[in-house]
Amino acid sequence: MGQVKAFVISQAAWVESKVSELPPGVGLSHKPNRFNLAYINEDWSLDYLPNLASSSSIKLTVNADYRLECSGETDDTTLLHNALGGWLKSKAEVVIPERLALLAQQHGFHFNNVSIRGQKTRWGSCSSKKNINLNYKLLFLKPKVADYVLIHELCHTIEMNHSKQFWDLVADCDPLYRSHDKQLNVLSKTLPF
Repeated sequence: MGQVKAFVISQAAWVESKVSELPPGVGLSHKPNRFNLAYINEDWSLDYLPNLASSSSIKLTVNADYRLECSGETDDTTLLHNALGGWLKSKAEVVIPERLALLAQQHGFHFNNVSIRGQKTRWGSCSSKKNINLNYKLLFLKPKVADYVLIHELCHTIEMNHSKQFWDLVADCDPLYRSHDKQLNVLSKTLPF
């Protein structure tokens, strides 16, 4: 047991240095302090108020200066993520479908419906009926990177696979798609939750 304790103590400085390298808002508690919604150029700070009642819910209050107050059972990360996800979804539903429609018009694509969800592992998907699902977490991405995801899904309305024809179509719409895809992979590791 003494060897384990000695090892943990010897590695404490390294662990602290790695935690300090995490982007703002990312931490071990999964309770973000900030939301940088790069897609819509909004930087939100999150304040947490302890649960003063026996209620098992979370109330979100939007305050001036991009402050979001989270009150209630904020130590329950499932409740917290659901509440924050709902708030992000409502913000995304205002801007993302509009942008998707504009990109579809610019590049000659047609889709039927768009829905905003909170998938854990996917940025988007397109069904054979040309219905597109997009992740509200696109709000955390830079506009050009988020546009790449939208274009990717729009291209699936024509090519339902990742063939050479599909990637040629993506390249026609976004010549920098390879760079955007790399940025997407890096940025996906910095999401607040």
